[in-house]
Amino acid sequence: MLVQDMPANFLCAANQHPRNIPVIPPTRNAATDFNERADHFYRFTPPNTVGRISVHVKEAKLTKNYGLVSMDPYCRIRVGTAEFQSNVCNSGGKNPQWDRVFNFYLGTGVDSVYIEIIDEKQFTEDQVIAYAHIVLPNGVFHGEKIDEWYPLSGKQGENMEGLVNCEISLIPCEQTTQAIPVEEYQQATLPPLFNPEDLEDLKSMFPQIDEDLMKDILIEKGGDKAIAASILIEMAD
Repeated sequence: MLVQDMPANFLCAANQHPRNIPVIPPTRNAATDFNERADHFYRFTPPNTVGRISVHVKEAKLTKNYGLVSMDPYCRIRVGTAEFQSNVCNSGGKNPQWDRVFNFYLGTGVDSVYIEIIDEKQFTEDQVIAYAHIVLPNGVFHGEKIDEWYPLSGKQGENMEGLVNCEISLIPCEQTTQAIPVEEYQQATLPPLFNPEDLEDLKSMFPQIDEDLMKDILIEKGGDKAIAASILIEMAD
């Protein structure tokens, strides 16, 4: 049997070319990631919006533990038609802590926050154990950050289920209106606000997002489909 040296590239795949290997950035903490995602999301402000409201739900002190074992409470918060949910505080019992910040658009005419505290169940439906309807203090609309304990209601009666600690603040929308001088009797053909074909492309890419919202984003971004698509990607996530 003849034995001879193999070529240096014997075990290499044919026509192999060097590839750029993506560099994975170091892991960031959840707060940093959340804030960056929020920055992307809030690049576009819907019409009829007063501002962006931030609700920091810190903890609760509940009157009663419903159940045979320590409760696993989480909270659900709603502003207008938007709704978010916190993490579950496992075995939180009567003193759950969430330390969760929720950001919402505050629409015109919306002046309250609704919070439910819910006990997560393993084998039955989750149970609402307390709730609070918080009317936004006037100071919030004047740039104040309000940190208060709000009473909770439930089976024990109105304001009898304990307290929830929330910090609420508001960042108003920046609205600038510039008057554009128009020569009297001058008539001009204005270009379309966006290309209808771009709208159709976005509708096919994001069927779950409202068409009117897509139009608003395209108009806001001067008809730039690429920028509009990046904003819709963030919203869809």
